[in-house]
Amino acid sequence: MSKSRSISAALITLPIGAFGIYAIGVAVMAIGPAIWGSLSDHLDKRNANISRVAQIEQDGRDLAYASACPAYFEASFMDKLIGYRHLSWCTDYADKMPK
Repeated sequence: MSKSRSISAALITLPIGAFGIYAIGVAVMAIGPAIWGSLSDHLDKRNANISRVAQIEQDGRDLAYASACPAYFEASFMDKLIGYRHLSWCTDYADKMPK
């Protein structure tokens, strides 16, 4: 290829490549804030839901400990580890249980 042909090819290719890079930059600048905003909204909703679920669980435990926890406290150590593992939250209510 002659020197003049390679220069003319470069003169055509470089502006097309520069325009392509520019177009990608514009697209990222236009879409980036929308993606960031959507992610922020999602994380805010997720965190609010986590705290809401934790409060619902705590309220349910406050209502149920009197009937659910006696069996847990009467169980042996191995039964607590194997059979009553789902009631391990009862240890938080040990001081509220009648002696």
